[in-house]
Amino acid sequence: MSVDPEIQARLDWLERAVIVLADSVPGVTVRLPPRPNGIATGPAGIPGADQEVRALVEAGKTVRAVKVYQDVHGVGLKEAKRAVDQLAERLGRG
Repeated sequence: MSVDPEIQARLDWLERAVIVLADSVPGVTVRLPPRPNGIATGPAGIPGADQEVRALVEAGKTVRAVKVYQDVHGVGLKEAKRAVDQLAERLGRG
């Protein structure tokens, strides 16, 4: 199944918006289900996603950065934490 890149980018943005909104409500955690086969995932489909992770690290919000990294890259907690920690080190925040 092929999805128009513009539509995919909008869907990805909406997914991130849902997570951000849910994070603003105490006690609410949102984990998106896996995408169906053929639907793009990862930073290529989410413009600015890695910049968002970087901005969160620079702001000292590493837990949120790990969550965003997980959602964007579709990886587990351990891999996301390692990537965010490495980024923090490169930025002098680690």
